[in-house]
Amino acid sequence: MRAAEVLNDYVAQNFAPAGAFAQIANGRVIGCRVVGERAPNVPFAINSKVRVASISKLIVGFCIHKLAIEGRIDLDADCSQYVGFMLRHPNQPNRAINTRMILSHTSGIRDGDNYQGKLGETLRSFFEPNGGHWSTEVSHNSKFAYSNLGFGVLAQIIENITGQRFDLAAKNLILDKIGVDAGFNWSGISDELVSQSSPLYRRAANSADWRVQVDGNPLALPRPIHNSPNGAPLSDYIIGTNGLLLSPQGGLRANIMDLMKIAEILMGRTSVFSQTQIAMMAQQVWEKPDDLATGSEREVFQSFGSGIHRIEAENQGPIIGLKRDLIGHYGQAYGLLGGVWVDEQTSSGFAWFINGSLEEPQVGVRSSLFAIEEDMMQACAEDLGLCR
Repeated sequence: MRAAEVLNDYVAQNFAPAGAFAQIANGRVIGCRVVGERAPNVPFAINSKVRVASISKLIVGFCIHKLAIEGRIDLDADCSQYVGFMLRHPNQPNRAINTRMILSHTSGIRDGDNYQGKLGETLRSFFEPNGGHWSTEVSHNSKFAYSNLGFGVLAQIIENITGQRFDLAAKNLILDKIGVDAGFNWSGISDELVSQSSPLYRRAANSADWRVQVDGNPLALPRPIHNSPNGAPLSDYIIGTNGLLLSPQGGLRANIMDLMKIAEILMGRTSVFSQTQIAMMAQQVWEKPDDLATGSEREVFQSFGSGIHRIEAENQGPIIGLKRDLIGHYGQAYGLLGGVWVDEQTSSGFAWFINGSLEEPQVGVRSSLFAIEEDMMQACAEDLGLCR
């Protein structure tokens, strides 16, 4: 497998402390590899869970779509009725923002300087008319801007509809149904698996030492982990007031085989969604304009469905020679780089990640991704025959 060669090479050169990948062909897992260490002299294992960054957003989107299929939310209706307060772009106060806009990053919501949730604050406080969390464009529903904050809105919608805290709703709606012991901010994950988890790391170019960025000792903290400036317990949280609290934008802890289960959802091969339902979720809502200044082939975000990222074969980047479009999501935070991508037509796909990267990784040559992202994605796609 080319992917094994690429991953081994990056770890051997100390560009990552460890990594993992798995591949599915025609609906069957055909390979899974792990390499490197999760701590000094402690091997990384197949069951080693990590914070998978924005791959987490797929689970949030799945929760929303599950509620829509059950008739509990209309994705194209004003989302204010679900989020619990009037959500309006200050430049267009009379125009509704719907849930599909948030899923596709076309709502006008921006991250600003902060999108971290704290116990005791409310999500509503992020959306002051003169605050930094809104785009300056007037036509907010046609402009794309990737927004982590928007997924806090989606998590709050999930809480208000289900009456459950977001992490618990995610387990009940999706994670338990696919049989994975994964969770947001370590919610519900057994002590045994937490003890076998891996921190995420970064390394300066002039140093050989990897520095922990997150999850250095999760067993020592109350789980699920939450930001409580005054030390208040999570039981003080009022459901439906701060969807950011349990990190819906990136806080899922999962291992490589958990990500394979997520890939199977995207293929429509689980009881959660049918292939037809997945196709509707992945249907294009936004596509990058051809006249984008940096050139279409160099952009990370090419096309988005309702919570699902699309890599278009015709754009020839980051994967050269793709036969068909792929759907899935990238992950990039605290040193982790990775992703989950599938070809719906052939029920083939892959997941991969590394548990640490340089502070300034080598940039790619055919996209605005880093070189290791391009190399791993290209290798996995070639292994599976997804390229010409």
